[in-house]
Amino acid sequence: MESLRPNYAPLAEGRREIRLLHVAPKDPSQPDSAIASRFSAASLDDNPDYEALSYAWGDHTKEKTIFIDSTSVGITRNLHDALEDLQLAYQERTLWVDAVCINQADNEERTHQVSQMRHVYESASRVIAYLGKEYEGSDAAMEFLEIVGRDPDIHYSPRLNPHIAVHGMDICSEGLRDAIISFLDLDWWKRVWTVQEFALARNSVLQCGDRQLPGSHLIQIYESYMKHAYDCCGGWDYLNAKSAKYGIDIWSALQRIADLNFACTSEELSFLEVLESFRTRHSFDPRDKMYGMLALATGRWENVIEADYTKSTEDVYRALALAATERTGNLGFLSHCYGRRYPELRLPSWIPDWTAIIDEGSHNNLMSRLSTYNLFDASSGALSTLIYQAPKIALVTGVVFDTIQNTGPERGEMGTTPEIMRTWRAMAQIAESHLDVSTGAFWQTICGGLLYERSNAGPSWRRQVPTRDWPLYHKWKTWKFSEDEPSLDSNVQATSFDIAYHITALDRRFVVSRKGHLGFAPVATAAGDVIAILSGVNVPFILRAVSELPDSGSNICYEVIGDCYIHGVMDGEVFTRYAMPLEEIRLV
Repeated sequence: MESLRPNYAPLAEGRREIRLLHVAPKDPSQPDSAIASRFSAASLDDNPDYEALSYAWGDHTKEKTIFIDSTSVGITRNLHDALEDLQLAYQERTLWVDAVCINQADNEERTHQVSQMRHVYESASRVIAYLGKEYEGSDAAMEFLEIVGRDPDIHYSPRLNPHIAVHGMDICSEGLRDAIISFLDLDWWKRVWTVQEFALARNSVLQCGDRQLPGSHLIQIYESYMKHAYDCCGGWDYLNAKSAKYGIDIWSALQRIADLNFACTSEELSFLEVLESFRTRHSFDPRDKMYGMLALATGRWENVIEADYTKSTEDVYRALALAATERTGNLGFLSHCYGRRYPELRLPSWIPDWTAIIDEGSHNNLMSRLSTYNLFDASSGALSTLIYQAPKIALVTGVVFDTIQNTGPERGEMGTTPEIMRTWRAMAQIAESHLDVSTGAFWQTICGGLLYERSNAGPSWRRQVPTRDWPLYHKWKTWKFSEDEPSLDSNVQATSFDIAYHITALDRRFVVSRKGHLGFAPVATAAGDVIAILSGVNVPFILRAVSELPDSGSNICYEVIGDCYIHGVMDGEVFTRYAMPLEEIRLV
């Protein structure tokens, strides 16, 4: 039988109507028969009883069929797997499933239904996060997570009792670690839409095959892991051991739970923080990188933009950049301009490309760096202005105060830490023997003016105090240059410096300016690029002069290369010490 589209009767927008899918019970006499179902329309105002499905669409090829109102309808394999595992034996099951309950071919209906997605998931009696069919290792992973979620005091380390053991394996077992990592690497954890679907649920459950895990366990799992990893069970050898099969460690895998915890528990979320937290997640439609998170835009970010599938991706991304400036009064959104841009999108350099390719392992550290920017005030509280001139110019104010003279190699190309330090010191023209506080500009640049500390209240960042923190650099350098290279655990005081060093230098080059400033700038930075302080931004930016555009008059234009750390100008010195006046800067 030919696969057709369902028969979609119009929905009454004024009544907040949605379609519900009623899945008929299994026919025990015909276990291989096609799934039968029917549609009904229901108003959210009437509090209908239904469960909402959250799943990864996967391959969009509609290779499976079900019956909806006696019509054979093509659906994806992932959806068919979900309906097959959710179908009850003796009674009908009422579900809301976005792929079929929304007429995906009708942009007007799609736009309206997406706009009320928050209410759809908040109103559901339960949200079922379906992760896929049972597979080898899924049972062990779910049992591990179930134990941790049920008993937050149980230890990870097999040296302590009681400790976790699953199927005869403890956390030191590569088999158990791989099972946990593979479970947290399923597509559901990497899809954009599943974030708000899970975060908005008043009651949720994760299901893999026919095994379920209460959604409330996820918060307890992450809190337990943080508690034990930093305290009693701090055996970094197994917590940081990368899986040979999946290329990441448990810490990175559990970060996906941490991100969901952030979305579920934060009272007022910055929409830019939400987008950044889940930036490496995927969506078939690039506009959904934004639309799929709109239900999490609260407080001053509420209704920041509207879902509208008649608009191009470029229009949507530009609308957010302009709205972000209006809502926050600053140009902080510019710090999200990084990653390898998607060439099909014709975006100006000053508009973040939310589809940009970013390594997930690096992304967590990049987010940590972004979180430190509120500790700086390079523009000395200057109010931001942004005037948009179609099609691509943004007029802002600021100061172009210096030019890049030398750039170092990428850190990954430079060998050992001692070799890296020698190269950078040579660029800065600092003799190897100079180890006193007089070389403060160098060692403070190495850690980006920051230190990472752990306390009973949790880990946090702080600005360094040169006269007090100089010994930390010396201890860190002694550790890094040691031939025996003792473990970092035996140099605990150097940890805060080491973390700051890696965060500061990540995806950046060491640079020296014509005026002698030291710093770290994006890998794409080249000699001749300029350093600018833009009004309403906490950190400096690297800009690149480009040929004047036909509609820009005789004014020079700049492309945004990215934000940077430049020692000696992070606290408004360009204005307070050098008294440089603001000028108009054209970004393209």
